[in-house]
Amino acid sequence: MAQMKPILSLCIPIYNRLAYLERQLNRMLEDKELFKEQIQLIISDNCSTDDLQSCCEKYQKQGLNLTYHCNESNLGPDGNFDWCFHHAEGRYVWLLGSDDIPVKGVLWQILEILKDGDYGLVHLSTSPRNERLRLYHNNNGILADINVWITFVSSNIIGTHSVQNYDLKDYLGSYMIQVPAYLNACLATEDNALVYLGQLFEEGSDAVNNGGYNLFKVFVDNLFKMYQQFVDKGMLSQKTFELIKEREYKSWLIGVVVDMLILKRTRRKNFDQTDAWSVLRKHYGGYMYFYYTTIILTIKSVSSTVVRAMYHMINNKTS
Repeated sequence: MAQMKPILSLCIPIYNRLAYLERQLNRMLEDKELFKEQIQLIISDNCSTDDLQSCCEKYQKQGLNLTYHCNESNLGPDGNFDWCFHHAEGRYVWLLGSDDIPVKGVLWQILEILKDGDYGLVHLSTSPRNERLRLYHNNNGILADINVWITFVSSNIIGTHSVQNYDLKDYLGSYMIQVPAYLNACLATEDNALVYLGQLFEEGSDAVNNGGYNLFKVFVDNLFKMYQQFVDKGMLSQKTFELIKEREYKSWLIGVVVDMLILKRTRRKNFDQTDAWSVLRKHYGGYMYFYYTTIILTIKSVSSTVVRAMYHMINNKTS
């Protein structure tokens, strides 16, 4: 009798970060029964200098069913993601960031949703919503609602069949190879789902170490080229693409622009900003909201900074 496919292939693409892997596998060990048949667990080591193999072997000896793979050379994040996509054996595949530790019990909840559905894309929302599960039969609609969160690896689960024969090699080096996989899975399927399960991951990710690439090149130029390719194929409407661009700017990118480019704050200092204004003008220069929302947020940010400075000055004088 042929062995049934697992419901989910949970793939952790990782480079070093041994301490995070320990935390990941500790959490998985608490639910080790899930990994016997329902979840395939793959650790894809991108040729780390940390000894991740010994860590994996330790948890295997404790009864956690997992597959450890080590690339012969460092493939970069895109190459490692691509390897995971094409070696997943479950009905669904979930790339989980190595520093995103699922909270206790969330794996059971995800499986409950996946096992009874036949979805192209399941998006795990990190923003509070009134409904636990929202089904979409309009695939353009879910992409407009998700907008920039389509880039967050750990928030998106897709049907494995949609990516097994999908060639992602042209996207190597984009820092976004997962996005066309998610878009293709969503746009090629009628049924998609947005899920809100409350807190998904433990506090304390490694976001402070993120960076090393040009944020505007990746999240604007590269990302919008990917969307445009699906528009050109007739899978995504131009109207939806324009809405996605606007929502991305107003909900997230505008804060980056004001912080990094106008006020020169340093909290995103690890990101390159070469040609940032040129990229922004290319993609947003023809839209009035780009100008007036940026001016308004800049004024608010400057005013807030001045008020805080005056408050501290007065307190220091009276103390």
